[in-house]
Amino acid sequence: LHEEKTQEPSAFLGTILATLGMLFHQTAIFFNLALAISSLRGGDWKRTVSKLKRYVVIPISAVTFFYVLATGLTGVEMSPSPVLRFATSYAHSGWWGGVERRTGWLSFHGLIDSMISIESLEAWLPLSGILALAAVVSLATLLRMWRAARMGGIHLNASQQSLLTVIGLWAAMHSLFVAWWYPENIEFWIILTPAFFVSIAILAINLETGNRRSVLTAIVLALLLEIGVNARQANSVCSAGNRNLKYSVGIASIVKESDVVLTTGQGPLAAYLRYFCSCQVVSVHGFLGMDIPRPEVDVTGEITSGIRGISEAALQGGGSIIVDDDLWGGVIANTRDLQRFDPKPLLEWLHQYHVSIQDTGDGLAYIISPDSLIRSKQLR
Repeated sequence: LHEEKTQEPSAFLGTILATLGMLFHQTAIFFNLALAISSLRGGDWKRTVSKLKRYVVIPISAVTFFYVLATGLTGVEMSPSPVLRFATSYAHSGWWGGVERRTGWLSFHGLIDSMISIESLEAWLPLSGILALAAVVSLATLLRMWRAARMGGIHLNASQQSLLTVIGLWAAMHSLFVAWWYPENIEFWIILTPAFFVSIAILAINLETGNRRSVLTAIVLALLLEIGVNARQANSVCSAGNRNLKYSVGIASIVKESDVVLTTGQGPLAAYLRYFCSCQVVSVHGFLGMDIPRPEVDVTGEITSGIRGISEAALQGGGSIIVDDDLWGGVIANTRDLQRFDPKPLLEWLHQYHVSIQDTGDGLAYIISPDSLIRSKQLR
């Protein structure tokens, strides 16, 4: 009776954590599935069904409920097809999913980058050297632990073996998915960080005393290196974020409701501008929507004519066009929906206007006033 009482809170908390994990990131389903699969080993079907309910059925039901709720709030017709389309819209964009010749390389690069910033390491060592060193160290560590295990140097109890089984299943399923879905993105690989640390900790504490000290020393040194390198990258990212934040606040302070702000829309800048600005913010990136443009779509023509129409309407209504410094300078990355976009026509149209330049303190803003429209018409 005492055992049953002590297990109930554990099962309840496990269900809550599994559900929160699914709501945080849907790829947590692989961890839930690993728990469910590992439960099949005991042959106790009643216990297996109970775990399936706790770690798969309830979390998926919770996620489904919130997707249905969100679909309803958007005013879309409440039937299975629209809800499913809304819930899986990310997967229908056409940008992710597939296996290429570079998939293996991108997966390895993304995995290493999720643990220690390759961008920061490249300041001291070329990329090829970094990845080669990572491969050698990983292989040497695995061989050492395999040899120690063969010599009887690692002794795992039943609970540790069970935990490593779950971690192994989780890492395998998650890795296969990420390699197919988006292998170079650290957002997906970083989820496996707890698996690495828990596995290394279990193996390290179970090594023979003579080996344990050297392994723990190596782990501490590796963690110190990781903290130092990642801190450098974090500082760089924070600096860029702060600059975008201050730049957006600076632009917001000079706009009025009838104006239009034009931005490249790449990175967090567009989100900041939309949050702070009281006027319409138009981004080049994402102008045609989330889905990949079809081959027959004239990407350059539609983006250029669309932005031009919105901007000239604002000028005719007495508003101004405020162009961010990257867009004015043509710093537009031809990625995702802009792969077939030629920025030249858009820039030629913008540069025909006389502009006033205002320093926001963290970047320049190029302002096209209603007077500029009159001048351009006179020139024509």
